[in-house]
Amino acid sequence: MDSVYFDQRVKDAANGDTAAFAELIRAERPQLVRVANYYVRHIVDAEDAVQDAVCRAYAALPSLRQPEYFRTWLTRIVINASLNLLKRSRRTIPASDPAAHIPAAHEDTERRMDLLHAIGGLPAKYRRVILLKYMHDLRLTDIAALLELPIGTVKTHQNKGLNLLRAYYQAEIADRKLSRPSNRNESLSTNKSESRKEPDMNLTALLHELRDHAKTLIERDFAALSSTLEPFIEDVIQEEGAPSELLFIWTKPGTEVGVSVTLTPEGDLIDYAVDPGMHEDKDLNSHQTEQQLLELATRFVSDHYPDASQQFSPLEIEDRGERLFCTSRQMADGMPMPQSGYWIDMHRSGFVASFKYFGTHSPPALPQDLLTPQKVLEQLASKLDMKLKFALLHESVYTQGDNRLHLVYIPEPYLTGYSARPADAGFASGDPQGFDDETAQNLIKIPITEPLKSYGSVASALSPLELLGLKEDEYELMRGVDLEEERGLIYRKKETVTLPESGNVHQPYTMDDYIRHHTEGTVKIRIVQATGQLTGAMNFNTEKGPLSLSRQQCLDAALRLIAAVEPRMIPYLSLEVSEDTDTDSESAQHANFHFPIHKDGISGFLQSLSVKVDRTTGAISHYMKGGISAEQLDALFVIPALTAEQAKKRLLEAIKPQLVWEVDYQNQETSSIKYKPAYKLTDPKTGLSIRMVEAATGAILTDIL
Repeated sequence: MDSVYFDQRVKDAANGDTAAFAELIRAERPQLVRVANYYVRHIVDAEDAVQDAVCRAYAALPSLRQPEYFRTWLTRIVINASLNLLKRSRRTIPASDPAAHIPAAHEDTERRMDLLHAIGGLPAKYRRVILLKYMHDLRLTDIAALLELPIGTVKTHQNKGLNLLRAYYQAEIADRKLSRPSNRNESLSTNKSESRKEPDMNLTALLHELRDHAKTLIERDFAALSSTLEPFIEDVIQEEGAPSELLFIWTKPGTEVGVSVTLTPEGDLIDYAVDPGMHEDKDLNSHQTEQQLLELATRFVSDHYPDASQQFSPLEIEDRGERLFCTSRQMADGMPMPQSGYWIDMHRSGFVASFKYFGTHSPPALPQDLLTPQKVLEQLASKLDMKLKFALLHESVYTQGDNRLHLVYIPEPYLTGYSARPADAGFASGDPQGFDDETAQNLIKIPITEPLKSYGSVASALSPLELLGLKEDEYELMRGVDLEEERGLIYRKKETVTLPESGNVHQPYTMDDYIRHHTEGTVKIRIVQATGQLTGAMNFNTEKGPLSLSRQQCLDAALRLIAAVEPRMIPYLSLEVSEDTDTDSESAQHANFHFPIHKDGISGFLQSLSVKVDRTTGAISHYMKGGISAEQLDALFVIPALTAEQAKKRLLEAIKPQLVWEVDYQNQETSSIKYKPAYKLTDPKTGLSIRMVEAATGAILTDIL
């Protein structure tokens, strides 16, 4: 993706553009999975970690000041999400007395920690639904779309997760409180790892020892600078009561430009990433030859894993513009095994930008009764329906993309890997439903009332904070950033108690500390510079007010905001009323409203507008505009040149099933990764995954990656 365009899409996403956010996540998803693979490889739940990270990134986007560091920032969010998806709750060990930089625990904090501990102990498939539903306020239909699961499966996971939480609070908390050790290290006295069995192990000493070891790794590249770097984030990640990984991030004083290193407790490197700004001695615009970069990559890997060249395949090279991305994986039956081997990302100017090591796994064996490609196509013909929708075809996502609005036929279920085993033939992700399956929802047209028509002129005199229902004198502007045609504004509520700024070498953040520090008490707003029009908002204040608004009163507040900032979109919006919203508890603090975008009965693919209203204050706590404009919809021609059956025929004729290994997430009984054969549904000429059919031309649309 072109760097200028990429930075703009980051800005658009932070401004509330759902299509831009979806585009970025989709483009970065392969790398995100690789990152998560490492952290959760023992519980084989990398996909779950990525899903959680998507929501955390969505919520934490206001903390990102520089779009060019989006990938590094997002990678760190994935790390944090991965930690939350471990089977047992983790513990972070500060380098000094924890009381020096962790606030004293109050009753509410203890309850929240107990809740997070309980959620952290749930099976991953239940945990992710509970987090998305209750921590991120997503509707079950959105969760089903995000996880590519049937709505019924999501509901089952929600119910089972809640039942397990109830059981936890009835028994586990009481038992845990009675047996809580007086010394925080006593709980680690029965580690399973042979190298970590000693009951009196001092984790602070281990942290100190490996911190020094990690420093030696970066001194080779930053010898002159390493002595001035500040410890920014330090985390000890635990699994089953034992330290499994140690994360260290250092930054230049006064910046968030830095380098991160993650080690095993034995000191093996499993993660390395550096911001380009660390290499002040290099001309970042200069390019070394591909051979020079490969020699540097090979030397880096062999320094840490001398046997890698014998264990894994030759490097697969991907040109990513300013970087050369190289992957080497373990092979079985001539096919690469996911979550194995390593990848290394080389900056063209001649340094290692990042490195991830996944290791080796027991090679799978192909079953004798594989489905044939022809049988897969026959089954697809009986299962697929084609849904007419309109979509923005982003050039960074689709090979045929032109950044314009198109009428398309999208297959339902959406095309994912198809299992090659007859016993469980079907889509590998569990026969996912469509992204916005309207059988699970009732759409109500928004009435254009006279109050709505007149509110726009009244609202034109209000400031962005006032549009959100907030009082100007209660907030102070922390910073503002000009983003081409838009301006980002960060406000913090006065007298908000926050963590101290990082900078004291004895007080690095944990990942949770860092995210909390950058969001607590803040309101992030995007406006058009020329007009001051509100284009996006996210309110991180958690204080409750004195009100108790009904859902209808909250809906009125949401509609007033839309009438003020997107009046021309109202004819294209419908209010979604589903089981989630019908049963939305009046005691819940927030009321959520989702407005799908339609034209002449045709819905947009991943196109909607969302508003969240605080019932206790009446203020808007979240606003995310749709990714398209009324002008684009006005010009959209919604009569297809092909019928659904014609589009389906073209799709099936274009698909070539390609046999690959996939991680078998549904049959993991131990920490060892299991694999199953599946068919990737590809274009025979390019090998790229097929996604949809253009309804005007019949063109087959494929992913870029």
